[in-house]
Amino acid sequence: MKNNSILEKVNKIVKENNFDRKTIIKLSILILVSILTFFAFLFLLNILAEVIYIANYRGLKLSKKWIFFLMPITCLKLLIYYLIFRLVAKVKIHQYSNSNIFKALKWYKIYCFITFKFKKINELDSKNSFDEDEVNIIKVFSNKGLIPLGSASFVMKYKNFWRKNNNIDFVSTDFSNISNDWIKDLSDIEILHTNSAAVRLIYKSKYKIEIMNSKVILPQYWKYKNGKKIINKYWLFGIKLQQLFRLLTSENLTSGISKKISDIEYDIAFLLANEKISMKKAIDVFKHSIISNSFFYNFVALSKFDIRDEIQCEKVKKYLDNFEYFNDKRILQVLFVVREMFKKLKIDEDAQKLYKAIDTIIYKEQANKKYVQYANLDIIKDDELILMFKKFGTKLETNSFSKNNLITESKQKQINNFLRWLLKTSPKSDNGFDIRYLILSEMDRIYYEG
Repeated sequence: MKNNSILEKVNKIVKENNFDRKTIIKLSILILVSILTFFAFLFLLNILAEVIYIANYRGLKLSKKWIFFLMPITCLKLLIYYLIFRLVAKVKIHQYSNSNIFKALKWYKIYCFITFKFKKINELDSKNSFDEDEVNIIKVFSNKGLIPLGSASFVMKYKNFWRKNNNIDFVSTDFSNISNDWIKDLSDIEILHTNSAAVRLIYKSKYKIEIMNSKVILPQYWKYKNGKKIINKYWLFGIKLQQLFRLLTSENLTSGISKKISDIEYDIAFLLANEKISMKKAIDVFKHSIISNSFFYNFVALSKFDIRDEIQCEKVKKYLDNFEYFNDKRILQVLFVVREMFKKLKIDEDAQKLYKAIDTIIYKEQANKKYVQYANLDIIKDDELILMFKKFGTKLETNSFSKNNLITESKQKQINNFLRWLLKTSPKSDNGFDIRYLILSEMDRIYYEG
């Protein structure tokens, strides 16, 4: 299934069902009249029901003409109900034609169902799923404490997702994945790049897979469903929003980046068409997800987005001011939701402080520098410096470093949630620590520096 095929079909449907203003007014009046007529029949039926009840109570026999009178009224009531629903479906298709193309599609499927056009429903059903090989590798990696992210997580959660996943990305469900050495033992695997925090590989010569085990998704944001690990809608939304901001503020907007931005926009539109998103919860999860991403950025140098950077924010604002762009793509709801999220993040003190901490710890390498200051480099090999697990020569050195630099609790909600999960799931050692522990500890310190 080509990614754009479903969009082309829906665009065609929307154009065919697009009404002018006069037609909308006429349909609205017709719906109103139909609803009033419908309730008038309900009122009449209620009176007839009372007549029948009283007659039965008094032992009177009703004439058959009452029955014959009642039957056509009931049929007429059902016919009016059908016509109302059919008209509402048509109006809804038009209502969402520019707001959210996927909501328009949902109402068109409803319209096809009530007009018995089942063949068209099948034509529009994307029927997206993983093949047998993908299912097998997902199962293998899931047993290693990993969970699909990105487009693969959408396919996992929604069988009618609008596009096929380009690859399969994985992140960790806890802090136990501090090494990727186990991957070397798998068959049909070609490793393209590997370190302790991420792996890029090819499975069976055709499946592109990336494991970002340094990233961690907290247990409250995923669940088991039918034996599969399914990511929470808010985490999906938060990750897509982060990707969008980062790509929009890239120094060079190549055609490849523009294509990724377009896919993200439609991914968000699809999510909004299928889920209700609370802004308050979305902001909270977004702050959790930027912490998770910071673990990965400590090892993989990617362009950053910083909500405090006015130049970057101007790029995002310019993008969000382009009403016609979103209108032409029929995803105005994405514009309104992303704009609202961006405005709230700009004035969110928590978000500002977290971005400041991440910039200092990750991009200015404060966490890594602090470790090097304490470590005895005479006994630590160069290749060990880039590992997720940071070693010390003795238990005494480890204890000294932990006492002076590592915390067990934070008053900041998002940092503390990660700390608690790390302390519960990270492997214990007398001769070192997980660098993500130091990142969280430093994040807490910088957050409260003011």
